[in-house]
Amino acid sequence: MENKENRASGLNIPIDPILIDITNNTSSQEEVTNHGILREAARRDLENYTKKMVNQMNKGRKRPNNYEVGDLVRISVPKIDRFGVDRPTLPCKILEKINNQYRLGSQFGIINVFYSPGEIDPLGVNQFPELDTIPTNTITVREAARLQNVGLTTGTICNCKGNCNSKKCCCRKIGNNCGSRCHGGRQCQNKCE
Repeated sequence: MENKENRASGLNIPIDPILIDITNNTSSQEEVTNHGILREAARRDLENYTKKMVNQMNKGRKRPNNYEVGDLVRISVPKIDRFGVDRPTLPCKILEKINNQYRLGSQFGIINVFYSPGEIDPLGVNQFPELDTIPTNTITVREAARLQNVGLTTGTICNCKGNCNSKKCCCRKIGNNCGSRCHGGRQCQNKCE
């Protein structure tokens, strides 16, 4: 249980039995050193860590790279093209495939740019009634995102100081209820209950 260096200097240093158990090494005890045992354990741990990292990194790549015409997908709307409360994705349908690039159509029109498979995610449903008929007009992603979110808000923000009970309120004037962005949460008679 002594290594060659210690034998040459005349010192007898035993190898720690815990380190021997770590390696489960069956070679003769004269060839095994504390440093060698730790090095072998570190090598095995590094291999395990590398395998786990490769698996973790490949998890995000499990979406399909090939889509067919008619598949329902979604694209991310860039933050600069939307407000913080707007939807982050736009549901689309694949209209055509040209050189591994996809032309997409939304419920408001055909998107004016082509998308690669890495920019597209599956929508996750088989039917989406809004995408059954797609208008033939060409539209930008920004405009499609804006039109998608118009139904969520009234489109106007009044800054009334009163109760919004007269036609002076721009929301009431066009027949809409005041939204959450109107007049900072003060009392209002024009909110939907």
